Amino acid sequence: PVPNSSIATTSDNSYKRIWRICLIIFALLKVSNSLLEPPLVKLKEIACCKQHYGPSWSLGRDCQVDQVQDKLESVVQWQRLLDTAPGILLGVVYGILSDRYGRRMVLGLALLGVMLGALWTQAMRMSFPI
Repeated sequence: PVPNSSIATTSDNSYKRIWRICLIIFALLKVSNSLLEPPLVKLKEIACCKQHYGPSWSLGRDCQVDQVQDKLESVVQWQRLLDTAPGILLGVVYGILSDRYGRRMVLGLALLGVMLGALWTQAMRMSFPI
């Protein structure tokens, strides 16, 4: 019984280490996304300002007019809706999968999905600047 308990302890420690690494990666991705949000909102504001003023727009123009801010608010709210929709829609699916296959696998899939989503967002922001 002693060798089996040491194997189980080693296995448990490696799982704990993997989960800690995943949680650290998740936290870093969330922090980096929250740090990127203000400059991205400013870029969206500039894009809305360009759209409002047309080709004669220059960086010194006033982007605080109501029409620009209304458009910016609409864009930001749509983005938030589309960012939260997968979590809302997949909550029931994750619950069913959790009942069938267990919490560890489903939490791992959810964490993988969050990391891939954050990486995809960063890749799209780099590929298609506003």
